[in-house]
Amino acid sequence: QMTWCQGSLHPVVKGASRMQAGMRIERSQGAIAFTDPADRRFFAYAEVNPLDELTISLFTRDVRTGDRSKILHGQEIFDIILSYFSGEYSVFKAHWTPLTDGTLSDNLTEFNRQLAHHTPTEAAELTWTGRQAARHGLRARLVGIGPDGSVTVVFASAH
Repeated sequence: QMTWCQGSLHPVVKGASRMQAGMRIERSQGAIAFTDPADRRFFAYAEVNPLDELTISLFTRDVRTGDRSKILHGQEIFDIILSYFSGEYSVFKAHWTPLTDGTLSDNLTEFNRQLAHHTPTEAAELTWTGRQAARHGLRARLVGIGPDGSVTVVFASAH
């Protein structure tokens, strides 16, 4: 069963600094979702699977047009998600894949650029997601590169 709230500092987002009125938040056991009702291109979804892996889908900017959500802010949503699931996951698993038209996400573009001078693990840590994970004490531990150019990164505690 999902819980809905709009435009309020619901306990799930306690401490959020820039939450905007109109944001839709849904939560259930093991999952949370944020949507921008004014523009359905922008959303965030996170869940912890039975293997205690946290996965996050975060779309607050259209990589094709550069448009950004007016109410969903990537760093803030990332911080809320990690706080919300604190103590419930053992690793954070990121998966970056080319879009159907071949367009690359910001993370995948940066990862590929960094590979020219860094190891895959270092390249993963230099992406936007890698920098956000590092702020929460997570480091890239395992990187897999698929035949389609997709990248999967497992981030775990630096300790």
